[in-house]
Amino acid sequence: MTEKSFKLLDAIAKGFAIIASTATLVLMIALCADVVSRVVMHRSLPGMVELSETCLVFIIFGGMGYASLERAHIGVDILSNAVSQTMRVSMRILAGFFTLVFLTWAVYATGRRAISSFATGEYKFGLLEWPVWPSRWAITIGLVLALIVTLKLIATDIRSLLQGKENNHGR
Repeated sequence: MTEKSFKLLDAIAKGFAIIASTATLVLMIALCADVVSRVVMHRSLPGMVELSETCLVFIIFGGMGYASLERAHIGVDILSNAVSQTMRVSMRILAGFFTLVFLTWAVYATGRRAISSFATGEYKFGLLEWPVWPSRWAITIGLVLALIVTLKLIATDIRSLLQGKENNHGR
């Protein structure tokens, strides 16, 4: 990957993180409005369950790529702190390959489901007819972004291993 493609990947990941942040804000405002509705009118606002589910999907999968890019996922470093930097980078590369296998499978599985959902115009029926396919696509796109970021991090770690230097942030 070139430096230009790294910057594009960073920009895309940040864009999806902004979408995730916006979904968080929308969910927060909607939940506050629902609480007020319950207190004042003694009933919930229609569509709150559907809106909450959709926002949560965008929050989780929209932020995945950026969290990966920043290596901000939760990790346990008891073993990696006890080994050399070279071994630590090698362990990250190995873990990255396992992550690639999982993400490839997840992209395939969710992508098939998203295509089917879009083709059939899948809706969730509750108080409102709520389209499901945008959420299914958000999952797939978020996983694709995480897969591309994982490739970038593996490439960065391999480069740093070959050059004999440690790069803690994968940039």
